[in-house]
Amino acid sequence: MAQVRKIRSWRCQQANAVKSETFPADFLLKQARPRVLDWWGNAIIGTEREQQFYSEAEAALPMLGENRTLDAVFEGMLQQRLRLKTNLRLVEWLGM
Repeated sequence: MAQVRKIRSWRCQQANAVKSETFPADFLLKQARPRVLDWWGNAIIGTEREQQFYSEAEAALPMLGENRTLDAVFEGMLQQRLRLKTNLRLVEWLGM
């Protein structure tokens, strides 16, 4: 069991090293959308963190404004990703 944990830890370190200085490709974010929205819905919505979540999203993401929905936050995140790709010419991480 300890050997399996070491292998997993090593694989995670390798994956993180490959992702360094990159950001997720558009298709990866879109594939993850249902999981991200579900996680946000379960972890944030209806809790004391909900107001902070939307306030921070509104401050950091384009096109959110008064539209305080998880879908709007995700769309803003996609727009911000595109802006970063264009302006900073960052390399996309295409997954493993």
